[in-house]
Amino acid sequence: MAADLFERFRTRHEIRAITVDAIREITALEWTRIEARSEIPNAPGVYVWATREAPHAVVYIGSASSAVGLSDRVGEEIGWRNDHGIEVGKDALRDEPASMVVLARAPFVRVAFEDDLIVFVAETAQPHWSLDKTAVALPETPEQWEGFLTACAHIVSGRRASIGGGAWNQKATTVAEQMFPAAWARLHDLKSV
Repeated sequence: MAADLFERFRTRHEIRAITVDAIREITALEWTRIEARSEIPNAPGVYVWATREAPHAVVYIGSASSAVGLSDRVGEEIGWRNDHGIEVGKDALRDEPASMVVLARAPFVRVAFEDDLIVFVAETAQPHWSLDKTAVALPETPEQWEGFLTACAHIVSGRRASIGGGAWNQKATTVAEQMFPAAWARLHDLKSV
């Protein structure tokens, strides 16, 4: 009975999202689910945090540019998520409200922990596909791939991702906006397949 105590006050809220299988097909990059930090490649790339249960709804899209970019950036984010779990555990043992450390965490970190998100990574390269529209720029850099995925997510689901990236990707002159024509053309090419 106690487990249902607040059932009448809550509901499930469904949000449309692009899936990991969709980004595999759209990008034709080799995506790997990361189980441990030691599995993260030391290379530039793009990554997504997604729901654990299939079809793996993408919640967050990111990129890492340095030579050891994915290892550094995704490793850092995994660490933040794990640290958050430790802080939540400490707070559960106290008789006081959650600490400011926990409350101050970025929304992405809290959601990654609370919703038990998993991460998929792909090293970036020039696409192995082309578009009918030759004037459209294709993604090549990690930031362009992130912008491309952000644009694809926006077209497919009506939102960039459940948790948006940095402010750099929210303005009209951003990489996501620049990659929008490529995303639109790629999705239309795949639609006819």
